[in-house]
Amino acid sequence: MRPVKSGAAVERPRRTLESGVDGAPDSFRPTVESVISPADSAAPRASNASRLTRALAVMLACGALAGGTSPLGRAFASDLMAQLGALRQRLPRLGRQAEAAPAAAPAPRADAKLVRTGRSPVGAGFAGLLTIPPSFESADGAYDLVIHFHGNTDLVEDSFGVAGVNAVVVIINLGVNSGVYEDKFASPDEIRELLARVHRTMDKRGLANARMRRLALTSWSAGYGAILRTLENQAVNEQVDAVVLLDGIHARNRPEGDPRGGTIDLQRIEPFVRFARLAVEGKKLMLLTHSDVKPPEYPGCKETTDGMLDALGVARAAGGTAPVMPPLATTKGEAGKPSTHGVPQSKIVDLEPRSEVHAGGLTVRGYSGETPEHHMAHLIRMATLALPDLKARWDAR
Repeated sequence: MRPVKSGAAVERPRRTLESGVDGAPDSFRPTVESVISPADSAAPRASNASRLTRALAVMLACGALAGGTSPLGRAFASDLMAQLGALRQRLPRLGRQAEAAPAAAPAPRADAKLVRTGRSPVGAGFAGLLTIPPSFESADGAYDLVIHFHGNTDLVEDSFGVAGVNAVVVIINLGVNSGVYEDKFASPDEIRELLARVHRTMDKRGLANARMRRLALTSWSAGYGAILRTLENQAVNEQVDAVVLLDGIHARNRPEGDPRGGTIDLQRIEPFVRFARLAVEGKKLMLLTHSDVKPPEYPGCKETTDGMLDALGVARAAGGTAPVMPPLATTKGEAGKPSTHGVPQSKIVDLEPRSEVHAGGLTVRGYSGETPEHHMAHLIRMATLALPDLKARWDAR
């Protein structure tokens, strides 16, 4: 090897931006485009997040170069920054070209295959019919249940539909006096078996993951006997969220058999008094309506309700609201005259308010009238007289 003469200039390769870094050929000159997008245009494009991450890395590298003292580094950084600026203008367009991820399909509703029409027998040795109002819906299989005792089945079914209560409804008719209802539901096993039958029926009718959520007991006239006996059992009592008594609650007098003398014996209706206390505390809903009908052998609904209110220390207020006639189905009855579920229009009377009570979840609505027509009016108008209170409570919770 020949020695270099002292003072002779040593020829070094020229480093220019055009010839790449440290003399690298121009084909190896890195660009922001080559960092962010694959060289093969047929290859899948990276996600926007991946592109931005790589661009950030380039920006950091450029910043390091720009901070150096080499003219080549500063020029190279300036070039990369210019490319990055151009690419930033393209990113929104590239993002629009990216395929959007398909939205997850919504889970099927529990009531998607529910058979809503028709009535299903659920009584064990008695006439109990399950019906589903048009307003019922359940996305997850939970259902509220109302068991109604006593009253025209068609009328009660129609009333729940008109009121828009979101619940399954069971309608039970056993006879014309409270004794048959009390005897049938004296054992707590009776209501437990009924609830089990309802559950199996809802499952068979196609409600997926069927399970009861809340329970309400409603009645008209003599039907209160079934609720009275059902509430005697504490375990069952705790399951009941609401009680509605339509012109049907009767105690005894002391001495028994003399409705005009002595005092009202509340021991017979003690289960109602206990439930009413829970309602006053806001833990339950209890609604009573009554007329001024006076039975000859025992206290009427007004007198019995007065005795219960005295025990609770709750006072009445004068006034109230007259319930409007609900839009129930009408048909042609005898002689072609219109009737509402068999009740002639001539037998449908208005209810005139006399007093009311609102204490926590306890509501009492007192009306005038001493005729059988006034007694029937509490059932006929239940869709506007009482069911809106139940609907409001359940819709709000």
